[in-house]
Amino acid sequence: MEIGIGLPNTVPGTEGRTLIDWARQAEAALGPDARAQADGYLHHYYGWLGDIAGMIAAGAAVSAEMVRSYAAAFKSAGCDEIIFVPTASSLDQIALLAEAVA
Repeated sequence: MEIGIGLPNTVPGTEGRTLIDWARQAEAALGPDARAQADGYLHHYYGWLGDIAGMIAAGAAVSAEMVRSYAAAFKSAGCDEIIFVPTASSLDQIALLAEAVA
């Protein structure tokens, strides 16, 4: 299974597989204020969805253990790629995510 950080740069073929088989996205924030960072960003970004924004924020991976667990769960469900999207613009998020999936 491919584990990426950012956005995919290719479109999968159409050999009977669906997009969900190919890739999924998970928001992530790591570090000392991970939960607050994820909640703040995701409530703002998805605020137009009302209460659903809170559900999305609650699902953000906010620890290395959660990142690894999400990757394992998607892999066992047959997903070929998961893309972790940092909820912070700090470049340390990329290093923390890379460490979590190494």
